[in-house]
Formats: sequence, structure tokens, C-alpha cells
Amino acid sequence: MQSGAVANVVQYMEDLSGKGTFEAEFVAGSDGERVAFILKQLLRKPFRRRVSIDTRLRMARKIASCVQLDRPIVFTIPFGGYKHFWNPSHPRPDWAEHFHVRMMIDYVSPVLAAHSAGVSIEYISEDLIVPRMNNYPLEATEEYARCFRELLDWYGHLLPGNLRLEFWRLQERYDGAAIESAVEATIPSATAAFGLLPPHLQEHELIRSKRSVYWRGPQELGRLRPSERHRRIIEARLFEKSFAEIAFGPEFVGGYYNDDDRIMLCFSWGLSTDNFRGFLALQTCPGSGVDFWIGRGVLVRAGDRLRHSIVSRRQYESMRPFVSSVDLREIRDRPPGQNFENMDVVTPQGVE
Repeated sequence: MQSGAVANVVQYMEDLSGKGTFEAEFVAGSDGERVAFILKQLLRKPFRRRVSIDTRLRMARKIASCVQLDRPIVFTIPFGGYKHFWNPSHPRPDWAEHFHVRMMIDYVSPVLAAHSAGVSIEYISEDLIVPRMNNYPLEATEEYARCFRELLDWYGHLLPGNLRLEFWRLQERYDGAAIESAVEATIPSATAAFGLLPPHLQEHELIRSKRSVYWRGPQELGRLRPSERHRRIIEARLFEKSFAEIAFGPEFVGGYYNDDDRIMLCFSWGLSTDNFRGFLALQTCPGSGVDFWIGRGVLVRAGDRLRHSIVSRRQYESMRPFVSSVDLREIRDRPPGQNFENMDVVTPQGVE
């Protein structure tokens, strides 16, 4: 890549890392007008993927409560809390996390202008179950948590006073051993019930888990026979479903998620039948629905312009012959960590 193009990428990343305008047009009005404005902004199409009528109504009630009581609107994001093993960035965050956080800041900017009490964006890591469910090393989830927290802390100096970014892990506030034990106890009966499903439904249930089990993790699952691998994939899926039912129940985090000032957000999970609680499903960054902890952050060149995106394993592998790595260490103010020292830039031939 020519030096001029490198400078172009560096400038793009500096602009992206800089302060946002945090501006939106809002003319002071009644509380009802304020609520309507905020709801409209939160459901705007460049960010929204799916929302039900019930979710709209719940959001309106929660926004109204926060406006009336002059308290921050809390956006809560439960997420995987690890970097997928396919990713060259594993086990640490990369530009995908940065692109996503920047998108979330842009997403809530109109709310900051209309609601002086502001916003809190709260990330809750569900990495508690990842070692048992998908065979990840514990040290990998610990490292991801450390680096993700470091990334959010780095953003602190870029934020206006009425916007907070928070991060905590489920096991930091709840009894992780009790959750895991309760989930484990459901697996035998869940396995029996799964066996009664028609084959096509079984196959549909296992799509995500087939991509998620780390066969080269602490347990040497790569040595399993095909039939044993299949049973392990089923177990991973059932563990995931049971965890969602138990951890989200009233004994654990369920009551917290249902607070009056808390709006629950999700990403690809929100398009599945697992999202029966009606979380608001968003893009992870402009034009991408790939979960930021699964995907890889890249820049895509379109003529003289660049756009940032989060790509899946399949997308990245198809792009790989057209990827150039750009050294970004000269950026004055970039996120901390070795995964932010370089950027993959995709030329047009590699764009699907």
C-alpha cells in the first residue's frame, strides 16, 4: 500500500477515535415530547435491526420514567465476553470492539442532547459459562475481560459528562458456582427432550454451537470420534439455552434486567427465537450484524473512501487475498493493546 494510502488510513482512524459532536436537534418541550423524541432516535433505522411492538411500549415506559425522575437511561448489553478462537486477535479485543463502542456513542448522542441526566451503557460479560460450554481456557476469558475494561476506560476522556460506559462480569455480582450448578443439573433432562425433536429442528438448534466449540481448548476434544463430537455440540447448545433461562431468572440477574430504567440490547442473538424476552436488536457497527466479540474489525476501501466494518470468519477468509495490514502506531491517540497497532484494509476486489 502506498504511503499516501497509509496516511489516508491513519487520518481516518484518528478521526474515528476523536471526540464526537454529541449534537442533535431537539427543541425544548414537554416531557411527553421529550420521550417521543428519544424513542424515535433510539429506533432509527441505521442502528435498529429488529423491534417488536411490545418492546417499543416497554421502551416508551422506561424512557418516560427516567425523564420524569430525571435519572440516566441505562442501556444494558449482555454479551459473550470472549474473543472467538478463529480470530487472529484471540484472546483480546480488536478494532471490532472499538468500532462497536464508537457506534454506541453515536447511537445515544441524540439522547444526551435531549435528556440532561444522560445515559449509561452497561456491558455485562457472560463469560462465566464459556469455559464449560465451549471449552475455552479460563485465562483467555480473563484476558479478554481485562482488555475490554481497559478499552472502555480509554474512552473516558472522550465522553461528555452525561455519558458513562460500564463493564462488569456476571460472576462479580452473582454466585457463579450456583448458576453453573443449576445449569448442569438440567442437562440430562434437556438432552432427553432434545432427542425427541425432529431432525431438521435439531439441526437448526445446533447451527451456532457447531461454530462455537473450541476443539483445541483445555479439554482435548479434537480427539473425539464424530459421534462424540456431535454429542458435545448438543451439550454446548443445551448449556447455552439452560443458562439463559436460569441466569435470567428472578433468583439471579433477571430482576436486575427488568428495572424500570433499563433498556436491554442485543445483536445477532436478537434475531433468533432465543430472544423471547424482546430485547432490542441493533447492528454491531454501521452496516454489520456480526457480534463484535466474534468478528474482526477491518477497513473496507471503496474508491477514495474508507468505511469500517466487523466481518465474520467466512467473510474474512474470502477477503484475505485482498487484505493489506497498515501500521497504525503513529496514531497519536489510539486504544491500548497490541491488536490496535495494525489495521486490516480490504481492497474492492475483496468486498462481497
